[in-house]
Amino acid sequence: MKGLVTVIFFLLMLSGCTGIGTKPLGENDVTLGVDTEQTIKEKLGKPYEKGVFVKNNQQVLTLAYAYPTTGKKAVSKNISGTRNQGFYFYNDKLVGQDFVSSLAEDSTDFDESKVPLISEGQTSILEALDLLGKPSGEYQYPLISNKSEKAKVYMYSQTNKAIFQPASYQKVLILSYNTNGIITNVNFAEIGNKDLSEQ
Repeated sequence: MKGLVTVIFFLLMLSGCTGIGTKPLGENDVTLGVDTEQTIKEKLGKPYEKGVFVKNNQQVLTLAYAYPTTGKKAVSKNISGTRNQGFYFYNDKLVGQDFVSSLAEDSTDFDESKVPLISEGQTSILEALDLLGKPSGEYQYPLISNKSEKAKVYMYSQTNKAIFQPASYQKVLILSYNTNGIITNVNFAEIGNKDLSEQ
């Protein structure tokens, strides 16, 4: 999962730039395995960034959008407000989408201290959703290794407003689950210090 997490952290760092779209697409606005690069562009316009990376020996296309935040409040007065969204395509079909926001109105922050409570092979995805709240993305193969599984994604990013010592913090949680709804893999990555970012 390391390669994917690296790409995700790159997307999380996008801030202050915008695609043509002014409002992020919700989970009901896109469908994995159905939407294409063209349909996403029709909905949102030209992306801020477009790239390619390899995951599970397959080439994945990425589109990144960063939305306007002018006039909107961040989760804290010391944090810069950002709102970004990524889309991932394999064989021109959408295989993943994720959204991250440090705005008060739709923050994607989640309680990382609860991650150890999720057990592979035991915890159901419904139990995890009850524990962590609404996810901010979803993935399928090749973003995850098992073709028959899917994954719910939680991610958050913030940067403080300090001029001389800016600090950033990012975290990503990917919960893969099988057709029985049981979590098979818990992948959590964290960079930076959240407390320092809030000073």
